Amino acid sequence: MRQIRACRANLEGERIMDIEQARQTLEAEIRGLGYEILYRKNLTGKVTLRRVFIKSRNGLVELRRIQQCAIPYASTRKSLYIVAHELYHCLYPRYSKKVYINEMKAEQFAHEKLRELGFAVPHSMTQRAKNYVAWKLSKARRRGLKKIDSTVKQWIKP
Repeated sequence: MRQIRACRANLEGERIMDIEQARQTLEAEIRGLGYEILYRKNLTGKVTLRRVFIKSRNGLVELRRIQQCAIPYASTRKSLYIVAHELYHCLYPRYSKKVYINEMKAEQFAHEKLRELGFAVPHSMTQRAKNYVAWKLSKARRRGLKKIDSTVKQWIKP
């Protein structure tokens, strides 16, 4: 596994974590929220809530909620960013009805979380995040969105 030394997020002498420590910290937070972690081979993530009916021995049917968070195994800064993004979705499953606002908040949260863990977030990663939110916004426009939130407009500006 490739190890990457973390860049210091601020100069206040905070402890620098390596990728492995940061991965374990984020995964512990996800598990602490009651989510089962599934690993993916690609650099995507998904948080799901499934409802399953289970028949017990005495013949009663009970409803169980299974919360799953599918994330890549974090071995690079980019995959760690995706895990932080999905952590936001675990913390706030339905922050807003508007998907593009949820995604903007998740991207901002991932930026903050990586900096908190001691990793620098490169400009290219920020630009990719803004493009992703702009893409979600364009999908909402095609589906009939009339009014765009001003904070989103401000954030996706180049």
